[in-house]
Amino acid sequence: MANVNDQIRSLLYSLENNNQQVIVLSTMDEAAINHKNIFYLNASPLCKTSFMTAVLVAAGLHQPKQLKPTRTLNNYLSVEQAKKEDRLVLLVEDNILNQQVLTDQLHLLGYGVEVAENGEQGLEIWKNGTYPIILTDLHMPRMSGYDMVKEIRDLAEQSEDINAQPYIIAVTANALKGERERCLSAGMNDYITKPVELNVLEATLQKYLESIANKKSHADKAVERGQTTEPTDDLAVAATNTDPINLETLSKYVNHDEAKQRRFFKMYLEQSNQLTREIYGAVISMEQDIIVESCHQLKSISNTIGAQQVAEIATEFEAQCKAQQLASDTLIEYRDKLDQAYTQATEFIQQYLQTPAPNEE
Repeated sequence: MANVNDQIRSLLYSLENNNQQVIVLSTMDEAAINHKNIFYLNASPLCKTSFMTAVLVAAGLHQPKQLKPTRTLNNYLSVEQAKKEDRLVLLVEDNILNQQVLTDQLHLLGYGVEVAENGEQGLEIWKNGTYPIILTDLHMPRMSGYDMVKEIRDLAEQSEDINAQPYIIAVTANALKGERERCLSAGMNDYITKPVELNVLEATLQKYLESIANKKSHADKAVERGQTTEPTDDLAVAATNTDPINLETLSKYVNHDEAKQRRFFKMYLEQSNQLTREIYGAVISMEQDIIVESCHQLKSISNTIGAQQVAEIATEFEAQCKAQQLASDTLIEYRDKLDQAYTQATEFIQQYLQTPAPNEE
């Protein structure tokens, strides 16, 4: 296996250093450059048009969709640099060849990498470090990817660090229908299949970068509110109409008691987390009665604390499940809408809880 790894690395270095060109048979929809002078030819099925396109690309007569790696194999991001830039990936994979291929791909895309050989080792490494991204196989000896992710999610949920939850991407050779939904239900953010195309990996990691940008935007707004708003008896921080949480809603219910408001927010995070897990699991098993019950409860507690968008989507989801038997794709569509709104709401609450209470300043 080590010889195979050496051969792969030698080929990639040779392409870079000698400006060689390779056409790879693939299942992509069009020819694309994934690494300097590596061209992908759609071979599912192999047709005359795709073949001619790839030949034109290799000859320099056609410009395909192109990836823009930020590093080459000879100059990749170090672990320390990656930590500073929130680009350090914990790769959990038991197959040595897959470890090497994915590591090289991540280096090309501008990420630092540390490797664990199984879920048990991955969990221990995560506990002792800071890894904003985890790329994990699902079926491994000693501890599966599913079990590792459950442990990580539970531990991160108890952390005081609002950035403790990593962005987790499942990587598996199992492309069976329903596998992606099972991964999302188990707490993973995304799912890709082996063999991993570099452009697919890049697009998946781009979602992580967008989520980081959104978190930074919310944090900047919180800082701006803290700098421009003086504490009052009503609220220390005023919410805008665009915020996922209307802080005034809960404040009125607790007679503007800051300590109670924070306690109820923490209770909401705990209860809503359980309810959303039930909903996501029921979407996979298509048990609409469970979706109805859990959405009803989520709607109620979301209205109480001012998570209006979450409450509205839960209300709609509940009504649709009561009215008719929904197709799997429709259930997943509603699940994704709910998840997006819920994530924004919980991130807002976590950031709010990190700001000092008025009596602590």
